[in-house]
Amino acid sequence: RILSPKSIVMKFAILFFVVLSLSFVHVFSSKEASSSALSGVPWPNATDGPAYHVITFRFKKSTTREERASVLREFKALKTRALKNGKPYILDIIGGDNYATEGLPSGFDAGYILKFKNVEDLERYGSDPAHQAFGDFMGRYVVPKDYNVGFNFVSQ
Repeated sequence: RILSPKSIVMKFAILFFVVLSLSFVHVFSSKEASSSALSGVPWPNATDGPAYHVITFRFKKSTTREERASVLREFKALKTRALKNGKPYILDIIGGDNYATEGLPSGFDAGYILKFKNVEDLERYGSDPAHQAFGDFMGRYVVPKDYNVGFNFVSQ
């Protein structure tokens, strides 16, 4: 099968994203890294700006439209349910269903970006009880292994 130039560019872009993601995984999981997710990051002032968490979902084939909608609704509700000192600390959640028409083979059904005031709040999110409860709920409907691609970054 002969690939079109657009298809080749899109496949290269996907490959680039995968390599970039693996680089992040390597940096964040290196033995030299401390408990802070950003300890090995080479850029200056990494904790000064807003921090972001990117996440994608891959649903089980058996998940119905209603169940899928409930997962996404519950995920968006984390903006008001995740609390720090009794107040919400997720500044924004944007995203939605994957509507890629380029035939990209990612297999992901939805993707979101969460915005936090700083790295401290982003790191808090991982152990937040509301986030943990969502993970338990979501587990019934998403592919249990490699269900998402996620990474964190600080706005520069």
